[in-house]
Amino acid sequence: MTVRDLPQDAPRPDPRRILVATTEKRTDERTVTALRHTRLARWPVIAVLGVLATPALAAGAAQDSALKGSGISKLSEDTRRLTVKADATAVTGAAEGRVSFAHHSPIGVSRFKGDVSCLQVAGSVAQISGRVSDGETASGVVLTGKQFAFTVRLGDEQAFSLPKFAADDAVRCGGGQATQVRVTGGGFKTR
Repeated sequence: MTVRDLPQDAPRPDPRRILVATTEKRTDERTVTALRHTRLARWPVIAVLGVLATPALAAGAAQDSALKGSGISKLSEDTRRLTVKADATAVTGAAEGRVSFAHHSPIGVSRFKGDVSCLQVAGSVAQISGRVSDGETASGVVLTGKQFAFTVRLGDEQAFSLPKFAADDAVRCGGGQATQVRVTGGGFKTR
């Protein structure tokens, strides 16, 4: 409704107030329009990000992982201890860390220390491998320089495999032996 639409005998509004009201209305309309455009402009960006992220999420995108802890398996005169501190980066696939293993048995002590080169964690299973930096078996077999691999079962009832050894990369990113020993003390954590 404008001033022209008012009947002749109707009181006329102050022209200054009409100008202010009209200006406010235009400003409000511009503000609302600008907000609509700003909000709408965000949707394509959000949609593109969603499309790009969806395949990675659907494929179970790799995440950085870590395995830390010390598990002891004690059965009468036979004690095994595996200590691990390892981290893996999802982007590069690189892993680093240290492992130590000791097996005290009636025939002697087998032990080694090693550098981690691979760590894979999937659900409640972690596979870790690398190269022995120093070690030998109870019977005197030198392990230094060989590749090692372990499998660690995580969760409520943890266990770890006996180590698997190879002279080359045959055990790279693979698990240990099929035989596993139940963790009776300590334990492992992962992320």
